[in-house]
Amino acid sequence: MRRDEPVGILSRRDESLIIMLLAVLKAGAAYVPLDPAFPPQRIVNMIEDSRMNVLLCTPDEEGTVTFSGERFVYDPTAQDVRSSVNPDISFLSSDLSCVIFTSGSTGRPKGVMITHEAMVNFVEDIRHRHIFAHETDRIISVTTISFDIFGFEVWTPLCTGYSLYLANEQEQLDPALASRRIREYGITHILSTVSRIKAFVENPEFAQALGNLRCVLTGGKMSLWDSSPI
Repeated sequence: MRRDEPVGILSRRDESLIIMLLAVLKAGAAYVPLDPAFPPQRIVNMIEDSRMNVLLCTPDEEGTVTFSGERFVYDPTAQDVRSSVNPDISFLSSDLSCVIFTSGSTGRPKGVMITHEAMVNFVEDIRHRHIFAHETDRIISVTTISFDIFGFEVWTPLCTGYSLYLANEQEQLDPALASRRIREYGITHILSTVSRIKAFVENPEFAQALGNLRCVLTGGKMSLWDSSPI
């Protein structure tokens, strides 16, 4: 891997995903998150458009997409005999940190190149807004890894000393399951699109968990649901 090189990450929503994201950044490359839940052709299009030559994946995703480059399989159950020393990599703030693809609602998804400088500025802006303000603050991530909101959910808390709960594939779609994790793990923050938040809030079990949250963040389009108290 080298500076500015796009590296694909194809993983389910567990700790392996976070480990691979950090590995690519520590190597000085730029990660391209690929959601295994996407249609195979969409993943192939993202791989082709980003011109990646390296793909990181977990054993479950090893043979799910066609890829002609070099594929590395990260198996968290395998014994790791490699060095634990941080790599000594030099890179510039103008180098790429990641490539995020648009939703494709107006046509073929397009890759947006995000630099380290832009990512740091974003995290610092959130920090100065004091959206996270208590030592016990913890956000639940319910967004697809290929969406820009995922960057907020992961890097903002981890870079500023707060905590992240990464919802699995079932929890990110099921408001009842998400509400149980909010109560179980003391989650205080959630960020999602208006449509996702609306669907979650309309679920009676999730509505009961709202009292556990200090902050509900949303955006993307105008809210059309009834704003009366729940």
